[in-house]
Amino acid sequence: LRADATGTRNYMLQGNGDGLVTGRIENGNATVNLLKSGTGSWELAATNPYTGTTTVSQGTLVVNGTTGTGATTVTNSGTLAGRGTVRNSLTAQSGSKVRVGSRGFTVSTDTSFSLIDNFQTYPTGAIGATPNTTGNLWTGVHNGTANAVISAVDDNRSLSVSGLTSGTDRWRGAITNLQTGRPTDVSLPHGQTGTYFFRIRRTGTANTDVIFGLSDKAASTTAAPGNDTTSPWDEYAIMLSILGDSTNSMLRAFSTGGGDVNVAPVSTVQWLNLWIVVDNGTKTFRVATSTGNSPGNDSGRAYEFGRRTGTTVGSNPLVTFGIHEQFGVAAQMDDFHFSKGTNLANPLDPQLLPRAETLTVQNNFTLSSGAALELDVSTGALHDRLVIGGQFQANGTLRVTLDAAQPAPVQGDSFDLFDAATSSISFSSLDLPALAPGLMWDSTAIATGVLSVVQDTASYSTWAGGHPFAPGTSGPSYDADADGIPNAFEWLFGTDPLVSGTSSLPRGALHSVTGSEFAGADSTKHYLGITARIRKSTPGMNLFAQAASSPGLLDAAGSSDSIFSRVLQDLGEFEEREWIHTIPVEGTATGFMRLKMIETPAP
Repeated sequence: LRADATGTRNYMLQGNGDGLVTGRIENGNATVNLLKSGTGSWELAATNPYTGTTTVSQGTLVVNGTTGTGATTVTNSGTLAGRGTVRNSLTAQSGSKVRVGSRGFTVSTDTSFSLIDNFQTYPTGAIGATPNTTGNLWTGVHNGTANAVISAVDDNRSLSVSGLTSGTDRWRGAITNLQTGRPTDVSLPHGQTGTYFFRIRRTGTANTDVIFGLSDKAASTTAAPGNDTTSPWDEYAIMLSILGDSTNSMLRAFSTGGGDVNVAPVSTVQWLNLWIVVDNGTKTFRVATSTGNSPGNDSGRAYEFGRRTGTTVGSNPLVTFGIHEQFGVAAQMDDFHFSKGTNLANPLDPQLLPRAETLTVQNNFTLSSGAALELDVSTGALHDRLVIGGQFQANGTLRVTLDAAQPAPVQGDSFDLFDAATSSISFSSLDLPALAPGLMWDSTAIATGVLSVVQDTASYSTWAGGHPFAPGTSGPSYDADADGIPNAFEWLFGTDPLVSGTSSLPRGALHSVTGSEFAGADSTKHYLGITARIRKSTPGMNLFAQAASSPGLLDAAGSSDSIFSRVLQDLGEFEEREWIHTIPVEGTATGFMRLKMIETPAP
C-alpha cells in the first residue's frame, strides 16, 4: 500500500471481520498514519516503513511484522497483540490491552535445528584435494587423503573416514569450518550454549579407534587439526571416541580430570544418534544418545573441556568440527545439525511443539492505569516475553494466563516476563491464575520482570509436614487426635492436630441485625449464625458455610446460597469471621448450620 497523494493520509483498517495485510504499508508521497477501528481483528505481517502514527481505537491489531516508525497508541476498548515489533513508543490508555503473542501457545513443527550437512549433494568417492568435491566445506586430514570418502548406502550418502591399516602416523579423517561456507554461522562463541546433533556408526568387525569433536583451532589444511595424523586428539576441546571391536565398542567422552568416560555401547552398522550440548561459558559439555527417531537421553553428567582445556580455550569460539580414525575401520557420520541452547529433540523427526512468543517495543512503553498487559506462561522456559528498548512505565494490570493444553507451572519455575532498558513498575494489580495446591506466586521480583512459583507455606501439605503424624494419619480427613475435629479443620483453626481439644470449634448462636448487614436484613427478626477463628489463606481448600432445615439437607443444592459472611476481627495470619443464614428463623421449626471444607482440584 502506497500513498500517491501528498500531505498526511490516514489508512483505516475497519469492520467487524478479520483481515490480513501481507504487503508493506509505505508513505509514498505522503506521511501515512494507520488507524484500526471496528470490532474485528487485522494483522500486519510485513516490515512496514510508513512514518506516521499507529492508533488502535477498537478491536485488535495483531503486529506479527512491524508497525511504522511513528508512535503507537492503543485507546479504550482497543487491543494490540502479536509477536512482532512496535518500532517506536507504545502507549496503552485506560481500558485498552496489550497481549504478547496470541491467547494460548501456537503449536508448530520444531524448526530449532538448522542443517549443517547431510552430504546428499556431493558425488560419491574420495572428496580429494582442495578444491574438492564438497566445495571445500570438508577437507581431508591430511589434505587430499583418499581416506575421507562420501559413501552411499541405500540411496543415503554420508561422510566416511578410516585410518591406515599399518605403519605409523595412521590417523586420517576430515574437518570442517563451522563459521563460513554455509547459510548460517554454526560456530559457538564464548559464553554461549549450543547443541550439535549428528548420527554416527562404526562398520566392520575389527577393532576401531575413532575420535570426533569440536576445536577452537581453525580448520586449516596446513596446521593441526587439519594436518595432524599423529595425535589429533590433542587439538580438540570437546572430544568423543568410539573404541573396540564389533562385540564391545563403546562411545566415550573425554573429561579433564576424569579421562575417557564410557557413555553408551555402540553396535556395528547401527546408526547412533548423538547430541553434544556445549556450554562455552562454563567450558563443559553434556552428551545424549538414542536410536531411530527417539529424542536424546542425557548421559547424566557434565564433562570438562579437554584435551584443550577450558583455560586453553579461554574466550575463543569453537569453530572447527573434525572426525578421525586410525585402524582402517571406517566410521561414518550423517545428518549434522545445530541448535542454539540445549535441545534434545530429534531433528530427524520434527515434533509439534508449543511456541512462546516475544513482542518487542523499540522505544518507551507506557501501560496506563486501567490498561492491561497479558502474557501466557506454562512451565520451564515456555512463556511469553516483552522486550522494551526504552523505559517501561507500568501503572496498569499485569495479567498472566495459562494455556489449558500445556503443563501448568510447577515449584521452582521462574518466568522472565519483561525486560526494559529502564523501568518504573507500579502495577495497580496482578491478575494471576490459580496454581496447584501447595504452590503460590512470588511477585517480589516483579519490578525486574520476574514472576516465580514457590511453595505456599500456608498450605495444608506444608503444615502437615511440620507435625510428627504417625504413618497414614496425616490426611486432611483423618482425625489424628480423635477429638472429633479432622486434621484439615485443625489446620484451618490453627490448633495442634495431635492434642485433643474442642475449644476451637465454631460457635453457633441466634443473631439480631441492624438491618444494614445484607439485602433484606430485618432488625425485628433473628438469624442463625456461626463464628470461628480461621486462617485467612486456605490454598488448595475451599471453605464455605451451609444452612438447611435438617442435617440431611445440608448438602442439597442451594444450601450455601443464602449465606452472608463478614470479618469481625483481623488477627494477622488468622481472622475471626462470622457467617449468617439470611433467612430468619421465625416461622421455622428447626435450623442447622455448619462449615464445610473440600480440597480444590489442581488446575
